[in-house]
This record gives sequence, structure tokens and C-alpha cells, in this order.
Amino acid sequence: MKIVVQPARREGAVKANWKATLDRAVPLNSPALRAATHGAASDLAVLHNSGRASFWGTRAGSASYFRKVRAGDLVLFTGDGRVTGAGIVGATFESAEVASALWPNDGADYRLIYSIASFLAVDFDIRELPALDSKAQHLTNGHALFRNFMVLPDELTEDVWHQFLVRTGTGPSFEAAREDILGKSAAVRLRYRAPSIEIAEQTALWHTDSLLLSEPAPLDVLEDTVVPSLPYIPTEEPSRPDHLSLNPGTRPFVYTRPEAAMVRAYEAKRRSEALTTGRFRTEDGLEADLVVRGLGTLEVIEAKSSATRSSARMALGQLIDYATQAPEPVTRLAILFGERPTWSVIDFIRRSGADAIWVTDDGDFDDAPAPDELSDRLLNVVNAGRR
Repeated sequence: MKIVVQPARREGAVKANWKATLDRAVPLNSPALRAATHGAASDLAVLHNSGRASFWGTRAGSASYFRKVRAGDLVLFTGDGRVTGAGIVGATFESAEVASALWPNDGADYRLIYSIASFLAVDFDIRELPALDSKAQHLTNGHALFRNFMVLPDELTEDVWHQFLVRTGTGPSFEAAREDILGKSAAVRLRYRAPSIEIAEQTALWHTDSLLLSEPAPLDVLEDTVVPSLPYIPTEEPSRPDHLSLNPGTRPFVYTRPEAAMVRAYEAKRRSEALTTGRFRTEDGLEADLVVRGLGTLEVIEAKSSATRSSARMALGQLIDYATQAPEPVTRLAILFGERPTWSVIDFIRRSGADAIWVTDDGDFDDAPAPDELSDRLLNVVNAGRR
């Protein structure tokens, strides 16, 4: 995640623009968006499946910073030494035609456009976010003003993010919105569509260790197998649906598990390596997101859309819990993220003995494995006392 700072003094044309595309979300089928490329329109439809989004733009001179902006980033609007608005970045695209249609009364060319989820109008002194204030004062010799669109250095991201959540009291809502956008963004980058997988009528039993997995087992060994107390579950089993339809009584809606698409895509990648995939359920009814099994190896993976330190800490605790209850010794623990973690978070994960994996900007996967000696140290702990 990055923190985007967008100067926008609410006066003149900027005030009119604010009212047109921030105070009021724009329908995605609006004539103003017709000039968007097919790719941009497709991204907007996936990231904002409500059919509406807020929008803002910046000038072409900000391109070097704009290229760093990603879905899930926090954008803070500032003016006159105050924070005046905030939201979660969705799609980013360039279009002078869309800009002139969205903001027709402004002579400026805001062709570098980004959509915004969960826009929130606020009004407080920039000094109430000390990490943000320190950067502003450094840039302007103590005036605490941001004059240009910019992306803050990575070392300030976590402090500004947490200070903002505490100051505004928006922790649950903004974190949920960010998780939602990141999950959808991973799906966009992966261009993933769930494959149609034929499931055998006979649930597969992996004959070498009697583990319930998602690959077919030879029929002649099924009668000799014994299902362990914590069985593996085929990933196709609908116990953890990707989508959950809800009807609270007023307006039905569908909740999509943010990590679902990237887990399925990573699973497909590992299956292409001739490995078996599945899940297992603990005695408490909890399930690891993904288990990858090879000859003599068992990797447990927990998925998180967000690559913040708090998400990494939560995932690491979950992995340890799952690993201590796995039906056989675990040989690797990994966290799968929908975005690249900062080096600080990667270092934390690797020092703890787990691997970091993430979805790249071009829709592939990259990783940072833990050193073997640190991985072995963690595995000795979680596998201790296993019969």
C-alpha cells in the first residue's frame, strides 16, 4: 500500500469538480465515461460492482508519481494545511476526453484519472497526522502544505495509515473497503476465471498417506485407506464459497471473498507443477486457505488481500495454528498477498520463518522465501510432539 497526497483547495473550479465527482458518485454508464478504453471500463466494472464510483484526476506533469499509484492505496485530499477528504484508490487510467467530460468547467487537463471507493469528506488539521505533517514541513520549510500530487515514501505509509484510521475512527470500514478493492484488483491483474473442474463421484483419497485431497486416487487402493481425524478437503468443495448472497430484508447483495480469485489462480499455478492441492479443517472448524502437497512435502498457505504488517501478523498466527493441527508434518509455511509487501513486512515474515508470496503488477506471482535455517526453526516448533 502507498499513501497518495492530492492537493485540492475547495474553491473555484476545484470546488465544482469536488461536488460533481466526489460528493456524488458517478454512474459507470455515464456518458462522461464513454471515452474510457475497453480495458479501463472493464477494470472499473470489476472494482466498483455497485455500478458507481467517485473520480479525481491530476495533470500529466504528475505522471512519474501517478505510475506508482495502485488499487488499494489511500488517497488523502489536502488544502490550506488541512486534510479534507480520503478514499481508497480503485482503477487508474489516462484519458483527456474523460477528464474534459467529467470536469467540463475546468480549463485544466486532469487526464491522469483514478476512481475512488469509500470516499469520505473530513476536515482536520494536517498536524493531527504527525507522520504526514513531518513530510509536509520538510517539503515546504515548515509551512505544512502540499502543493503537488505525490506518493509518500514507503517508510511513512504505515504510520500515516494508522494515524488516519485512529483520527477518523474509520478503521473497520476503510480496512474492509481496502480488502475488497485489493481482492478485486488481484482478479483484474490475474484476469482469472475459475476453471470448470470435473469432480469424481468418489471423493479422492491420497493413498500414500490416507489424505483427502483434490486429485483422483487409484480405485484399487481406496478400500485400504483410513481417513485421518483432520481430513484434507478438495478445494472445489463448496464449504467456503467465493460468493455469498445475502438478503438483509431491504436490498439483496453479494459478498465476494476478497482472496478467492488469487487463491484459485495460485492453486492453478501449483497444480501445473504436478502438485496436489486441497485444504484441511481443524478441530475448531477452521480451514487453511490452501494446502500444496508433493512427494514428502506439505505447504500450508494463508491468503491476505492486504500486505500490511497487521495482515502479516494475523496470517502468521493463523499459519502456526493450522500447522500444529495438520494431519502430518508441515514442510513449508507461506503467506499469499494480493499486493507486494514492503521490504519491512517481507523481512518480518522471512525472519519469522515463513515465505512471502504476492501477485505482481503483470498478473503473475513472485516470492521471497525464508532462509532454510529460519524456516527449519519455525517448523521444529509447529511440528514438535507430533506422533
